[in-house]
Amino acid sequence: MAHSKVALLAPGPISDAGGDSGAYEGLLRIRASLGARISQVETKTSAEFDEAFRDYIASARDSIVAGTLRVPRVEFARDTITAPPG
Repeated sequence: MAHSKVALLAPGPISDAGGDSGAYEGLLRIRASLGARISQVETKTSAEFDEAFRDYIASARDSIVAGTLRVPRVEFARDTITAPPG
């Protein structure tokens, strides 16, 4: 997993001492133990979450951890990953 790109989308602050904080701690462990390149975005609205999710897909992340049960509809093509608008 070295040089893999892993992203976390948190629907709230990672300082919440709850689920988002735990997810961020897990992301840091992935970096420390596996050498993955990590990134993280906190979103405030569903629209921000959807936009960040699509941005991560477009940037070819190997894994995306979404700190919510709501994930936008995403279409996958043969060799290309596309995310439809809205």
